[in-house]
Amino acid sequence: MSSTAVLVPVKLWNKTALLSEGLISATPLVQVETNEELIELWLANKKSRHTRRAYQQDIDYFLGFIENKPLPLVTGNDLIAYKQALERSLNQKKVGETISPNTVARRLLGVRSLFSFACDKARLLPFNVAKVLEPSRFRDRRSERILTESQVLMMIGMEPSKEKKLLMRFLYDTGCRISELTSLRWKHLIELESGCGLAVLLGKGDKVRNVIIPAPTWTELMTMGNIASPNDPVFEGRGKRAISQTEIRRIIQAAAERAGINKNVSPHWLRHSHATHAANRNVPLPLIQSTLGHTNVATTSTYLHARPNDSSSLYLPR
Repeated sequence: MSSTAVLVPVKLWNKTALLSEGLISATPLVQVETNEELIELWLANKKSRHTRRAYQQDIDYFLGFIENKPLPLVTGNDLIAYKQALERSLNQKKVGETISPNTVARRLLGVRSLFSFACDKARLLPFNVAKVLEPSRFRDRRSERILTESQVLMMIGMEPSKEKKLLMRFLYDTGCRISELTSLRWKHLIELESGCGLAVLLGKGDKVRNVIIPAPTWTELMTMGNIASPNDPVFEGRGKRAISQTEIRRIIQAAAERAGINKNVSPHWLRHSHATHAANRNVPLPLIQSTLGHTNVATTSTYLHARPNDSSSLYLPR
């Protein structure tokens, strides 16, 4: 499996044959002629542009695997074979291979969601063959993507560029996602009477949340450079445009190497670290949840178990 989406040809469905074989409903709620048309309707229910793009890419992998076979003709065997192919790719060491257990789970979830939509909501398919797909279960590796407090401070402190240092501090202080940082404009920042600032972040599902920026970071932001327009990006890349996600990843990886961290550190590690360090300092889970924009507090609670400071093992006699 390559990390590049597979382009597949558009094929018209033979609706007469599909109807005669009972593979599609005679009275569906939607009218489609191709896989692509069905997928477009399915994606229309996804609120975030980022979510739609991610789902589209994942489904492109699946369409490539089945060679764009009409979805009503897809069998449980096809789906199991796809799952097995994804899981086999986890152990393959190929150039450009970036698939992870989370990627496998996400791609399978996308397929399940598509078939559920086609069967239950569009009433296009008489049965949902994707029910044969059991969710893949992998070891939670979140603890491996959490930096210690000293590692984070070393990454920030050893960065020679003032702008890059501030970027990392902002990622860590706010726990924001990389997409939230690249879309941040000066008009999204508000000064508070306390000397702190407020960042209005646009997160997953186009949900807006307000995150306080600590006073030292806010002061640095205000003195970083000239603000030509409220619509200008807060963090600029090349050519005065908004910094790209690729540029941010390079900054974080270089900072990790400079700090002697021999791991493939990504910007999201700072978000994981924010959550874990806050939980370790007894910050209430609902507050961490609202800061990070988690829909469910159960997601936030996983950071309590990622790197526990206490265990019953410490209380046993010896």
